[in-house]
Amino acid sequence: MIYVTGANGRIGRVVLKRVNGIAVVRRSCGLPNKIVTSYEVEELRKVFKDAKAVLHIAGSVKFNDKRSLWKGNVELTEKVVNALPNNAKIIFASSIAVYGSNPPYMANEKTPTNPDNYYAKTKALAEEIVSSHRNHVILRIGTVYGPHFKEYVKMITLISRGLVPIVGGGKNRIPFVHVEDVAECFLNALRKDVRGIYIVCGRSERQRDIMLFTAKLLRRRFFILKIPKSLAKALARPLGLEEHVKVLTSDRVFDTRRAMKDLSFNPREIWDGIKEVVNYWRRLNEGKCGKVHFGGHS
Repeated sequence: MIYVTGANGRIGRVVLKRVNGIAVVRRSCGLPNKIVTSYEVEELRKVFKDAKAVLHIAGSVKFNDKRSLWKGNVELTEKVVNALPNNAKIIFASSIAVYGSNPPYMANEKTPTNPDNYYAKTKALAEEIVSSHRNHVILRIGTVYGPHFKEYVKMITLISRGLVPIVGGGKNRIPFVHVEDVAECFLNALRKDVRGIYIVCGRSERQRDIMLFTAKLLRRRFFILKIPKSLAKALARPLGLEEHVKVLTSDRVFDTRRAMKDLSFNPREIWDGIKEVVNYWRRLNEGKCGKVHFGGHS
C-alpha cells in the first residue's frame, strides 16, 4: 500500500491523486479512503504495517511558531520513520530552504546546506532523520505555485487593479515549480529504483520579469510600485510574512539535472504556469460582460 501524510494540504492533495494512495491525516476531511490518526508511533506502526511506501508531506510552515515547526517537521518525521517497515520506501518533502537565502549559483545536491532560519533548520534535521532509513528519497522542493494557491490569486487581483509591486530591484531570480510537476516527481520517485536527494524546482526567473509578464497578460494599465526590501520586511513582520518576503526577494538558481535524469523531471516554463493561474483567476472574477468582481473571492 502507498500512504500519503499531509494529504489534505495543497501539495498533498495533488500528490494523492497522482499516486492513488491512502491519505493519512490528523483530522477528518473530505478525502476518500482516509485514515485519521494522532500520528503517535504505535498508531502509525499499525497503519504502515503493509506499507510499500510512505510519501511524507505533512509538516509545518508556521514560520513564526518555533514549537509548531519543531513538532511538525522534526518530531513528526521521527515518528513516521520509526513506524516504517524495514523494506518500505519513504519519500520526503523537504525544501530548498535548507541551502539558505543566498546559496551559491547553480547549487546542486552536493552543495553544503546552510539553513539560516528556524524553518530551514527543522527541515535539515528532518532530512537527517529520513536519511537514517535505508530506502529513502528526499525531494528539496522549490517555491511551489499553482492555480489553487491563494497568495498568487491575491497577487493577480492586486495587479489587475493596476498596481505591480516589485520588491528591491526585482532582478533576483526565483525558483518556482508547479505543484503538478512536484507531484510527478513523487510519482516517479515511487516507481523508479532511486535513492538519495533531488532538487525539484523550475528554471529560476527574475522577480521583475514574472510580475510584468503577469501584468501584461491582464491587459490593463498598470503602475510599478517599487518597494525597498527593508520596507517590505517591516510591513511583513507584524503579519508573520517575513519569510514569504525573503523567498520572493532571494536570488537562487539551482542545478536540477539529477532530478531530470533519474526522476524524468521536466518542469513547465513559469510563463505557461502563470497563464494557467491567470486563467483560473479570470474564471473566479470575470463575468460574462468582462467586468471584474472582487467581493467574496480571495
